[in-house]
Amino acid sequence: MYINQQCNILGEKGELPFISNESESISFSGFVEAVSQRAGEFQSSGCRENECIMLGCADGLDYFVSLVAIWSIGCVVVPFDETGDDEQFDFVVGITKPRLVAGRTTGDILLMSDDQEYRATKYESKIAAILFTSGSSGVRKGVLLSGNSLFGNALSTLKILNYQSTDHLFVNTSYHFTSAICHFLAAFFCAGRLTIVHNKCFPANLVKAVCESGANAFGGAPIQLLWLVEGLSESEGLRWVMTSGDDLPESTQQRLNKKFPATDLFVFYGLTEAAGRFCVRLPDDHSAGYCSVGKPIHGMSVKIVADDGAELLAREVGEVVVGGEFLMNGYLGLDRADTVLSTGFRSGDSGYLDDRGNLYLLGRLDDVFKVAGRKVSGLRIRDSVLETGMVKDAVVIPFRDPVAGVVPGLVYATRDNVDFNKGAFLRSLRGRLPTNHVPRKLICVDDIERTGSGKIIRQKLNDRLAEFKINQRKDRSYMDEAESGEE
Repeated sequence: MYINQQCNILGEKGELPFISNESESISFSGFVEAVSQRAGEFQSSGCRENECIMLGCADGLDYFVSLVAIWSIGCVVVPFDETGDDEQFDFVVGITKPRLVAGRTTGDILLMSDDQEYRATKYESKIAAILFTSGSSGVRKGVLLSGNSLFGNALSTLKILNYQSTDHLFVNTSYHFTSAICHFLAAFFCAGRLTIVHNKCFPANLVKAVCESGANAFGGAPIQLLWLVEGLSESEGLRWVMTSGDDLPESTQQRLNKKFPATDLFVFYGLTEAAGRFCVRLPDDHSAGYCSVGKPIHGMSVKIVADDGAELLAREVGEVVVGGEFLMNGYLGLDRADTVLSTGFRSGDSGYLDDRGNLYLLGRLDDVFKVAGRKVSGLRIRDSVLETGMVKDAVVIPFRDPVAGVVPGLVYATRDNVDFNKGAFLRSLRGRLPTNHVPRKLICVDDIERTGSGKIIRQKLNDRLAEFKINQRKDRSYMDEAESGEE
């Protein structure tokens, strides 16, 4: 109902531009017409209500046309990475049993056979999407989300941002990620303009693309926000920016506020299991510090629990537990009871609440590890590394050293315009960090691959480290724990 009503509203805006990427643009009326045509194609191909359609990104902006068309005929969308290998594709087909596969190659719609050996699954009528997350070990989990969760989360986010129909949002993320769908829905429901670039932009290209688009708003990962702060001139400031996913360093926030004092910064904390956004720190909320992700959005709740599930008091550190009306319906193939959703979703993130209910994240539960019997914070190391200005991205991982035991290691990507000197780099870190926090292993890579919201794609990093034959820590390793969260 939400979808078809909103399509009528979009159609009234006529030939005004609605959605663009680096090479094409679709008007509001053109988008609505394309949705109607695509819905007819899906139905004539044999797709029935409550069956699912796997959707890849090979058709560019038509991905979003197909996305809305799928929902308009009451079907379930299963986004997938069309660049993945056959094993990944076969896994998703096998577990979801789709009626159709679209967007694996340009212009292709594949009808799955319907015989005794293959039967397309009919899902509950309330399910709108199955979004797959992959944890650090590469275990793929299908998150079941209802229309009420996805669309309700987007509408709640709109109110927070004061997202107006005159706004033009720029996003650079792969279309199959949860964050891309959330950004699209926000633009869709407010009838605003969206430029969304699927292929990854590096610093200079991202700044150039934002400027050339004419956008007045930006949504993306913390590392992308840093690139914009460094690359945009004072006269090219945006009306508002929102960031989610990875931790946003305090130094980046301070630089943004100093260089662009008129730009509103919304710091979100999101999870795929919560249909996207979950908490937000508002620009004018002075009750929360730089390290806070604020309070839950309307319809959601948060608490901190100990290992045994007991709820903790303010400023006591424990696991972040998410509750509320936008929570997922469970994981595909698992009973709802298996994820203990009756008492909230245990996120795997460590944090605490202050006396005013603001949430502070301390990283994943295994971001804190012990070196020589003393606790070490991976996030503290990462923030100090970025503050040196010598690297463009970094991740901290505990490694097993045959002599010293567990030691902090650093995987980093250097800046293109910096002559990196390892000795000067380590001296800078020793001036910023306690001795047990200084990385003992340094591994330089060209790039650290992240999801659309800035979370590291652990499996790809695992594969990269395997090329170096790195001896990672195996007991509760940062690399081996399954990671939930928004992609």
